[in-house]
Amino acid sequence: MITEAQYKTAMDLGKKLLMSKGATPEDAEDAVQDAALQSLTTKHPWDGRAKFSTWFYRVVINARLQRTRT
Repeated sequence: MITEAQYKTAMDLGKKLLMSKGATPEDAEDAVQDAALQSLTTKHPWDGRAKFSTWFYRVVINARLQRTRT
């Protein structure tokens, strides 16, 4: 089980990751919010085979890519 603190840390690091890739702070925040929602409602939730942060970063990157396509 992931704690709220771990989730918040992953979200903060996800935002920094996207900004390091050229996203504006606003776009990064929006993508991280999308990723957080997706991670809570997905059919394929985190299963513990990888670190939560690694799994969440992939969700963040996918959310950013989805936002740029629309």
